[in-house]
Amino acid sequence: MNEETRTKVKVIKDRLLQMWRFL
Repeated sequence: MNEETRTKVKVIKDRLLQMWRFL
């Protein structure tokens, strides 16, 4: 995986974690 893909995955994971907190 290149860094760009890793960054995108990290951002998606962070968003999912935030969504879980709101639930």
